[in-house]
Amino acid sequence: MPARRRQAKAANWRVIAALWAICLLLAAPALAANESKAAAGNPLVVTFAHRLGKHEALRRVKAGVEEIKKTYGGLLFAVQELTWTGYHLGFRVVVLGFAASGGVEVTDHHVELRAHLPWLLAPLAEAAVPAIRREGERILERR
Repeated sequence: MPARRRQAKAANWRVIAALWAICLLLAAPALAANESKAAAGNPLVVTFAHRLGKHEALRRVKAGVEEIKKTYGGLLFAVQELTWTGYHLGFRVVVLGFAASGGVEVTDHHVELRAHLPWLLAPLAEAAVPAIRREGERILERR
């Protein structure tokens, strides 16, 4: 395969991974009452370390979620529910026609994204973890 074609294919996967990151971060987590309805298996969990303190990290995550929602909402995902309760964001979204739920927990030293996905989306999400990590770090590093 020519180098140019490989680069284009890799770029396409990076775009898909970035959109996944946005979808998962956006729709932050998690409907404790409905977690029993979540897909079987292990949830996708991505943790982002920070030194911002709980309040500043929360402010940045909230701003990042709104930016992601405004920029990418409607492209590959639709938000069904976004609920902030203190330092926890619960979410339910539809991604590529599949329902997913999860949460984002902001603590003094890290932010944890936890997503419960249908088994068909799980392999895509695992492949998107590096992009999810980059997007989360970008949101937390922003001033």
